Amino acid sequence: MKYSKTYLLVIALSLGGIVAGLDSGSKQQRQVTMYGTSWCGYCAKARQYFISNDISFVEYDIEKNAQAKKKYDSLGGKGTPLIVVDEKNMTGFSELKFTELYEY
Repeated sequence: MKYSKTYLLVIALSLGGIVAGLDSGSKQQRQVTMYGTSWCGYCAKARQYFISNDISFVEYDIEKNAQAKKKYDSLGGKGTPLIVVDEKNMTGFSELKFTELYEY
């Protein structure tokens, strides 16, 4: 099921998330969600990679958002960032691992 960018923005903001890369020229075709913390270095690295590569994503701070923490726990989160691409996830961040997850 595809959702409009406006719909995703409204949902993410209503749940306390941060949305980036929702410009009309975005090459976003997959749903990317990142569960992280404000102090996490790998979260910052992932965030910068997404922005630099025009990848739309929704970010939730699991220390500031109880609903996001519950979702993170239900996904088996054991570290940050927990990045979910459609229905697949990865813990931590490396450009190679993310690219493999995102492109396949």
